Amino acid sequence: MKKHFLNITLLMLILINSISCSKQDGSLLQSESGPDAASDIVAFQDWNSFEIAYKELSSSNSEDYILNWIFESDHSSLFVEAMNNDDVEFISSIENLTPAFLAILNKNSMFKVGETLIQFSNDKFYEVTGLQQSLNLDSEMNQIGGVTSDIVVISKNPDGLTNTITMGTNGNTAGYSNKDFWRTAYYRCSDNKKIRGASSKMKRYVQQLKSISTNIGPLADLEELFIETKLYYRNSSNQLRYSELEERNYTYNISGTVTGYWTGPYSNSFTVIPINLNNVQQNCKKGKWFRYRIAQFNSYDGRTSSWQISASGTIRHQINGDSYSWIAPVNW
Repeated sequence: MKKHFLNITLLMLILINSISCSKQDGSLLQSESGPDAASDIVAFQDWNSFEIAYKELSSSNSEDYILNWIFESDHSSLFVEAMNNDDVEFISSIENLTPAFLAILNKNSMFKVGETLIQFSNDKFYEVTGLQQSLNLDSEMNQIGGVTSDIVVISKNPDGLTNTITMGTNGNTAGYSNKDFWRTAYYRCSDNKKIRGASSKMKRYVQQLKSISTNIGPLADLEELFIETKLYYRNSSNQLRYSELEERNYTYNISGTVTGYWTGPYSNSFTVIPINLNNVQQNCKKGKWFRYRIAQFNSYDGRTSSWQISASGTIRHQINGDSYSWIAPVNW
C-alpha cells in the first residue's frame, strides 16, 4: 500500500512538473511569435525580402492593397488595430509609423527577419531575444533602428512662391488647413446603406504634410513625405476626436515638384520628384488618418535632410454619401 502511495505521488509530481514546463515553453513561444506562430507575425526570409515588401506596400498608396497583403500574410496587423483602438497613448505610439510599417508590424509591434525577432517601441526598433519578455527592459535590449517625424515647418522663400519644409520643431505643421462643417449623412460603402444622418455637432476636415524618416536594415535614412488627411468629431466636452469609422472619399488634383535635400560636412546633394496628381481618387478610407505618399529619397550617413516643395491644386474631402464636400486649396 505504501509503495502504491509513493508511485501515485511520484506520478503526480511528474505531471505537475510537465504542466509547469509546458506553460513556460508556451510563454516563451508567445513572446516571440504570438499564440499562433504561423499567423501572428510576419517573418521575412532576409532583409532583402523585407525591403521588397516594404517598398511595394509604401509605393502602392492603396489601402485596399495593404489590407489584401495583410489578409494574405495572415497576421494580426497593427494597421487593423489602429483603425479600432481609440486609446490616446496607443495613438501617440504609432503616429510616426508609415502605413507600410503599420501593415508589417503585428498588434504586439513585432516582425521577424530570418531568425531575428524585432519589436517597435517608443519610436525605436529593438532586437528581441527569447528571454526578453517585456519592453520595460528597453535599456537592456539591442536597438537596431528607429523612426522620427519632427513637426515640419513652412517658411517662405524670398520669391514668395516656394515653401521650404524643414524637418525640425517649430510649433507649426506644414501645409496645414482645416474646415469645420455639418455632416448631412453617411452611407456605408459596401452596401450603400445609410448609417448616420445629420450630425448634431460640427465636424472637421484636416489636411497637412507629414514627413517620416525611417532607419532600419536596408531602409537607411529613408525620408518619405505624405499628404495626410483626417476627419474629427466633437465629443460631449466639445473636444476634437478622430472620426475613423466614417468612410471618406478623396480626390487629388495637384501639380508641382518636391525636392529632397541632404547636407553633410563634406558634400551636399538633392533629388527632384515631380508631383502630377490628376483626378486621383482614394475612396472609402477609414482609420484615424489617410497618408498619400508624394515623395521619398534616401539621405545617407545621418545627414541633415529637408524638403523644398512648390505645388498647387486642390484636394476634395467628402464623407461617403454626404451632400457636403470640401474642395481644399493647395498652395504649398
